[in-house]
Amino acid sequence: MSTLRRGSLGLAIVSAVAISCGDDGPAVDFFAEDPELAQAVDDQLVVFAVDAVPSALVAEAGRARITIVGEGHYQQEHHDLLERLIEPLQESGYRIFAAEQHHAEGWLAQEYIEGGSPPLSPVVTALYRSRLDRLADASRGRPDAERLRVVFFDVNHQVEAFRVSLQRLGTRLGTPEVFAAVLRAEPDSAAYVSALESLNDRITDPNRGWREQWGDAWFDRVKEIVEVEQQSTRFRTTRSSAIREATMVANLRRAIESAGDGKVFVDAGRAHARYNAFGDPNNATERLAEDYRDQMFVVGAYALSGTGLTNFYERRTFEISHDATGPGNLLRIIGERAEASMAFLPLDHAVFRRPVVMGEDGAQYTVRPADFHDAILTHPRVTVLQGLTP
Repeated sequence: MSTLRRGSLGLAIVSAVAISCGDDGPAVDFFAEDPELAQAVDDQLVVFAVDAVPSALVAEAGRARITIVGEGHYQQEHHDLLERLIEPLQESGYRIFAAEQHHAEGWLAQEYIEGGSPPLSPVVTALYRSRLDRLADASRGRPDAERLRVVFFDVNHQVEAFRVSLQRLGTRLGTPEVFAAVLRAEPDSAAYVSALESLNDRITDPNRGWREQWGDAWFDRVKEIVEVEQQSTRFRTTRSSAIREATMVANLRRAIESAGDGKVFVDAGRAHARYNAFGDPNNATERLAEDYRDQMFVVGAYALSGTGLTNFYERRTFEISHDATGPGNLLRIIGERAEASMAFLPLDHAVFRRPVVMGEDGAQYTVRPADFHDAILTHPRVTVLQGLTP
């Protein structure tokens, strides 16, 4: 028997039959039945067709100000679901749709929604073009107060995303010379960091009059893009999760506050969408919950079978399965009830506040599900997003 303990949740990843679940009680048999858990699933599970809009999810989101869905980025079925949710969420008051993508490209995506024709990067085209088209359709003909906005809230993992954005800002504003020094510098070098600092000082110097020349909206946009890139270059050179999560939180806070009376929908990787990230104080959702917990609804989306993708750049596939998990595994229980349908499970039953078994083949663990999410959403089978197949 091997044991791995992390934080207060007592996460345990196993390849053995049994493992300690931290400080919460005796060893857990990962291949035993859990009748109490099975009964809670039977009592609360909502099953719906794979091409339907999950009304139970929409109803819960309608009672929140901020809905966060944690998912796997490259699953076609999940992207399809998020697109189907746009109009129902719009009717429930959602106005901002935030995605875990390079921050610097967000204004270009918004211009695309508003009817402009800026060329989108290959990453945005592959992951979000269809969703942006749906957001544009949902906004067309609506009064200003009901139109939708997209926000990209991640750091700029690829410096080229920022460089292209800055070039287009210079062209749009008619002041390319303002950004020339940054664009000339070697990315992520000391000269690059210095050029970013000088640019920030220059544009925020009130004596230079950039706010008056560009207007408030464009000035604030440029200032934010430069500030986020200052954090992004620190992340790219250190790979610090603390820098990344703090930047994501700051970007989401801005989005939430800018929404006014509107609501915000956040599409993030599941690792960023947990109330408790095994004691990691930098987790974006955990940090947001410090101020907005009673206004949030967080959903963990899980695939029960199919094909996954490692990441956008390597594009290696892997198989997702729960065939070898035990009968008391929560995801397996859901899959057996839902069969070929999608499922939505609220986690407000008391059983979800005690350790239960979750996980996939070869990586089962114990966790209190309600410490992660408010609900679980499952896809019976997923495929790799169209256009990303290796």
